[in-house]
Amino acid sequence: MDAATAALVGAGVGIIGAIAASWINPFTTAKHARAAKNLELRREAYVKGLNAAQTLRVCEDQPDFERALQASWDAWIEMSLVASPEVAALFGKAHAAADKANDAWVESSPSQDFMKFQKSFISAVAEFTSAARADIGAGKPYKEK
Repeated sequence: MDAATAALVGAGVGIIGAIAASWINPFTTAKHARAAKNLELRREAYVKGLNAAQTLRVCEDQPDFERALQASWDAWIEMSLVASPEVAALFGKAHAAADKANDAWVESSPSQDFMKFQKSFISAVAEFTSAARADIGAGKPYKEK
């Protein structure tokens, strides 16, 4: 093969490589953008859930507790859409404990049952927080107990 032919073959390979790179680049850029947006949505959902959990912790009367429980429900629905199923399920566990605490409160103002469910809620929120931090890369990987 003479020098001219080698140069033409080299140029052809270079053109094909450039065309392939320009075709693939938008796909990888879009994939990274989707991943970044999903991470942002998960962070927002986790913050909304933790804010709802904090509000549940400090409610002074039953109507406030019910409003906070609704905010918790809304956060759980959002999490179910954007978060991993495992992390959303952990928040669901916390929400269920808060719901049971609300039922105990309605039946007979804060009682032993209410305190039991509140402790269960606090434990579930701690477990959720650990999993959420791991999911967004801010903590150690979550290991189910």
